[in-house]
Amino acid sequence: MSRLRSPVVAAGLIAFALTLNLSAGNVILPAVERDLGTTSAVSRWVVLGYALGVVVLVPVAGVFQRRWGARRAMVWGVAGFGVVSVGCATAPGIGALVAGRLVLAGFAALLTVLSAVLAVSGTGTGTITITGTGSGSGSGSGSGPESGTGPDRSGVGGLAVTACCATLGGFVGAAAGGGLVSPLGWRALLLLPVPLCLLALTTRTPNAPNAPNAPNAPNAPTSPPASAGSATTSPRPVTRPLALLAVTMLATIDALVIVLSPFFLFQGQVMQAALPLVGLTVTGLPLALLAGAALSTRLTRRIGPRTVTLAGSATAALGLALLLPLSPTWSAAEVALRLAVVGAGMGLYGGPAHALIMTGDAPGRAASHLQFARSLGYVLGPTLAATLWAAEGFARAGVATALLPALGATAVAALTLIPYRSMTTRRPSLQRPGAPWTPTRSRV
Repeated sequence: MSRLRSPVVAAGLIAFALTLNLSAGNVILPAVERDLGTTSAVSRWVVLGYALGVVVLVPVAGVFQRRWGARRAMVWGVAGFGVVSVGCATAPGIGALVAGRLVLAGFAALLTVLSAVLAVSGTGTGTITITGTGSGSGSGSGSGPESGTGPDRSGVGGLAVTACCATLGGFVGAAAGGGLVSPLGWRALLLLPVPLCLLALTTRTPNAPNAPNAPNAPNAPTSPPASAGSATTSPRPVTRPLALLAVTMLATIDALVIVLSPFFLFQGQVMQAALPLVGLTVTGLPLALLAGAALSTRLTRRIGPRTVTLAGSATAALGLALLLPLSPTWSAAEVALRLAVVGAGMGLYGGPAHALIMTGDAPGRAASHLQFARSLGYVLGPTLAATLWAAEGFARAGVATALLPALGATAVAALTLIPYRSMTTRRPSLQRPGAPWTPTRSRV
């Protein structure tokens, strides 16, 4: 029972609920246009306004989260999210609905930042010790410990859980949301994420504004001065934008696959009448995603987050390349197999890519950077998919065209991470024999 009340569970529930809310917004647009008597040009702001609002407000939400602490931020975030969601569900017109979604974006941004902080705080102290080679202020040089803040060695597990739940929430909203609009109505669909957020309130949430050992946390212990041959600095600032760009590209892949998932479900129904095979088309990707996320945690402890992220990007690229032909002769099982390869790659790179950012900074500030990059990807992905698919008249060939940016995003992410040299290389000579992987600063 104690594990069920872990902050990681809260982070997963929040991440699932927020992406469920975002992706479900796409599938309710036809019903919204019909019931509220509006056009697609106006109704699209129900989703676009919410997504852009989250991107813009994430940095501001990070400031409030650091000042309030995790528990207070969760209470305010969940309360505001629930109240505004009810307001959106009862909106009398399209203007009130769009305005409500813009307000909802503010509370969603606060919960988005909070989910990353909880993912780290639930798996360790929020502090990491980096062993590597550095130079102090003196004239000597040598090797010594480098201290930075971020997840501990097992912290990538919490980040992997959060990333996996976020992708699953988007997939469920896109694939299953369309089937729920008719029996439940679009107004009820807007309320589905609220119980999940309320359930997150029952978990244990640390009340400190920052991690106990974060440099800007209250009552943080004073670090001893650096001596010659040692360094006590966080990762070099020049490497942070590289990791942020990689996360944005990988989030773009996630969003593209989520947006196009209903197409593959429809194709499964057309190609095979057998219900189990249709279900396989739907569940192949999320099952592979879960398996990849579980494997990524073990691999990261051994070979480091950068290598695992690169492996996940390569796996996702392979799956996307296999999907691109979109042959009409494929069976549902063949489509599911290709989607499973994509899902395995997404599961592999989710947690490790986030760990590259959550390492080396105060958790609250790093979470703001991380979620800003992810939210930007979740805006770029659907925009590219909708634009390219619409240009092809929403035909089968248009799906292949819409998948091309995802393939390009994997290449950009890989090229970005190849020169990334901060805390990502295993240095056996600096490790205790038989000990698990400890992030190190590489000068190579």
